[in-house]
Amino acid sequence: MWTKRKIAKIILGGISIGLLANQFFNYKGTNQEPNKVVVKDLSLELPTTDIYLEADPIKRDSVKGAFQHAWSAYERDAFGFDEYHPISRTGSNLSRSKGIGYTIIDSLDTIQLMGLTEEYRRAREWIKSELTFEVDDKFNTFETTIRVLGGLLSSYYLSSNPFNQNIVLHEPDALFLDLAADLGERLLSSFSTNSGLPLSYVNLKERLGIPDKDNGGFISTAEAASLQIEFKWLAELLEDPVYWTKSERVLQIIKDSPKMDGLTPIFIEYALQPSS
Repeated sequence: MWTKRKIAKIILGGISIGLLANQFFNYKGTNQEPNKVVVKDLSLELPTTDIYLEADPIKRDSVKGAFQHAWSAYERDAFGFDEYHPISRTGSNLSRSKGIGYTIIDSLDTIQLMGLTEEYRRAREWIKSELTFEVDDKFNTFETTIRVLGGLLSSYYLSSNPFNQNIVLHEPDALFLDLAADLGERLLSSFSTNSGLPLSYVNLKERLGIPDKDNGGFISTAEAASLQIEFKWLAELLEDPVYWTKSERVLQIIKDSPKMDGLTPIFIEYALQPSS
C-alpha cells in the first residue's frame, strides 16, 4: 500500500539519481596535466520543495551506537591495519608489505555522516601522516577501487557537505582528492591489456597490472563492470577523460562479448577484443 512516506522516498530517490545521471551523461572531458588536482564546486541544486521524512531516533541511535562500539574496538586494537579480527583483538593487512588504510578509508564517510568529530579527526590525521600508496605488493583492483578510491572520493564530497556542521569545511578537503588522484593513476595500470579489460591485481608502487594466476586469462565480469562510478567521478573532478574512457570501454567490451542465451558469463577473457 502506497503511503506518503513511500511516495516521498521514491520522489527523493528519483531526483538524486537524475542529478547524478545528468552529471555523468553530460560530462565533457578536457586535457589536463597528470595528477593536477582541480577543486570543483560539488554542490547540487536540490529542489526547494520540502520533503519531510520522519526520523526514527531509536533506530538511528542504535545504528550509531553499534558503529561506535565496533570502531572503538578497531581504534584500540588495530588502528591503521586493513582488517580487524575482533575475537583475537588483532589487525592484519591485505598485503605482505603494509596496509593502505582499507578499514579507515572505507569507514570514513560513515564517520562523517554520523558527525563523529573526534573519530573523524583521528582518522584524517592517520590518512594525512601515515597513508602511502608506494607499497611494493599486489592489491586487488576491484577491492582497492570500491573501498579505497571510492572512500576517498566520498570523503572529499562529504567534507563540504552543508548538512554536517560539526566537521564541514568551506571548501572540499583537497587531501582526499590528492590521494584519490595518486591512487587512480596507479590503478590505471591494471587496464594495460590488449582488450582494455582490467587485470585483477595491480602493484601500486611499480604501477604494474597483474593477472589472477588462479583464473588464467580470465577476469570476473562483476569486478570489471563495477569500477565505473569511481573512475568516472574521478574523471569529472580532475577534468581528465582518461579515467572515463578506460572504464567505459569495459562496458562496451562486455556488451559485445559472446553470450549464451543472452547472458554474459561470470568470467571473461582478458584478450577478448570488442567487435568492430
